[in-house]
Amino acid sequence: MVGIDLLGVIDIMKKRRGKRMKFIEMKPEDYFIITIVFLCGVIGIIFFQGNNTNEKLENCSLELNNSLEEIELLNNNISLLLEENKELKQLPLFNFEPSIKEVKKILKEDKTDENEYIENEYDCIDYSADLTKAFLDKKIHSCVSWVYFDDTNGHALVTINTKEHEIIYIEPQNDKIIYELNLGDDYCSKVFWDCELEIVQLKSCYI
Repeated sequence: MVGIDLLGVIDIMKKRRGKRMKFIEMKPEDYFIITIVFLCGVIGIIFFQGNNTNEKLENCSLELNNSLEEIELLNNNISLLLEENKELKQLPLFNFEPSIKEVKKILKEDKTDENEYIENEYDCIDYSADLTKAFLDKKIHSCVSWVYFDDTNGHALVTINTKEHEIIYIEPQNDKIIYELNLGDDYCSKVFWDCELEIVQLKSCYI
C-alpha cells in the first residue's frame, strides 16, 4: 500500500507561509495539492485491494485446476477398471419399459404359476417374489403392488410399466394380465377366480 505523509505536506505549507495555518487563508493551489494527495491515497488503496483480488482469483483458478485434475484422474481410473473387467461393459441395461410381447414370452417360459399354494408357507407374497425374480433374470424391471379388500386383508401382485399399455398388473398365481385396475373393481372377476373381492385400496409400486 502506498503511504502518504499528509501531515508532512501541511507542515511544509506552514513553514512556507511562516504563520499559523487556517483553512480560510489557504490559497487555491493549496487545495489542489491536498486533493492530489488524497487521490494518491485512494489509488494506493485500490491498487492494494486489486492485488488481493488477483491473488484470490489465482487461488480459485489453482483450486479449480486441481479439481479438474482429480476428475480426470478419476475418469482414468474408471477406464482402467473397465479395461481390466471387460465383462462390465457387456452387462445389458435393465429394461424399464418392456413390450407386452416380451412380458408374455417370459410368462410363458416361467413356471411360478404352477407352484402349489400353501397357506402361511407359500402364498401371494411368495408367488409375486418369484415372478419378479423371473423378470429380473431377463433384465426386465418389475415390482410388487398390493390390493386391499378391507382394512386387514390384502393381496400381492406383480406390476410392470410397458411400452404399449403403461402400467399393467399380473396375477402371479395364474399369469393373468390386468390392463386396468381401479377402486371398486371386483378383483376375482379380473383374474377369473370364483369369488367376490371388492378393491377398497390400491398400493401400486409405480405410484
